[in-house]
Amino acid sequence: MLAALLLGSVGGAYLALLRLAGEQAEYGIDACGNAAREVIGVSFRLADPRQRLPYLAKRGRNRVFQSAEALWHLAGRRDLGMIGRYSASVRDCSAGGIRLGGSAY
Repeated sequence: MLAALLLGSVGGAYLALLRLAGEQAEYGIDACGNAAREVIGVSFRLADPRQRLPYLAKRGRNRVFQSAEALWHLAGRRDLGMIGRYSASVRDCSAGGIRLGGSAY
């Protein structure tokens, strides 16, 4: 197993893990027609735990929505019933106003 990477922020972790999967992938998978590369057993620590939420200047910082969105993705949901309560603008991304196609999960 690899040693835990020490990183400065979630954004930095995201980039580092993308780089790791791109350069040192252990497995290639094809789940539901989506090719992906995997590295098993990776972990990371944040040097400053206060940097555990991602921040994009364009999106601003809405911790309530970020938490709700994480739970929504982890639950494998695509419908707008739950997530729409936390962000009205997310409905603009839906063709029919009921669910999102091609969401992260």
